[in-house]
Amino acid sequence: MIRDYKIYGDIVSFDTTYRTNKEYRPLALFVGLNNNREMVIFGAALLYEESTESFEWLFNIFFRIMSADKPQTFFTDQDPAISSVISLVMPQAYHRLCVWYLEKNVFKHLSHIFRDNASFPKDFSKLLYDYEYEEDFLSAWQEMLDKYDLADNSWLKTTFAIREKWSMTYGRNTFSAGKYTPQRYLTCSKVNGKGHY
Repeated sequence: MIRDYKIYGDIVSFDTTYRTNKEYRPLALFVGLNNNREMVIFGAALLYEESTESFEWLFNIFFRIMSADKPQTFFTDQDPAISSVISLVMPQAYHRLCVWYLEKNVFKHLSHIFRDNASFPKDFSKLLYDYEYEEDFLSAWQEMLDKYDLADNSWLKTTFAIREKWSMTYGRNTFSAGKYTPQRYLTCSKVNGKGHY
């Protein structure tokens, strides 16, 4: 694990979605990709709780054990506790949000829009992947808000405020090995139960 991290640790995905026992304690995984784009597990930990203090302790211990540079890009979900710790423990890392989680949250917070508008998923997906220039992204965002009457949606306002962490418009110049999500290799079966994403 330590040797793998020294070679492939430029990009790290951190995932706590796995619950492993009857108390539902989160299993935290530090994962990367090797030169063949195969998953490499750098480390794992069972957490007692998902708090800022727990994450700060875990990240500090992990990097001390690895005794290597911190990653260039660090993928996570939208957990605010994780976000605040990243800025403390590895401020030089580019914090990217997992688009798999973002798409899941969009559906959760805007299910009524999905239900009533078949074009919404495509419009939102374009905001994730398609716009190269910020002006185009900002224009498309405003068009989406107007088209679906979402200007006052508080979840979208919060999501827009952190757009640099999830839209490829802002992430194109950051090394990520073409990776958009930590779940690409770990949880493809969660998406539809057939091993496809």
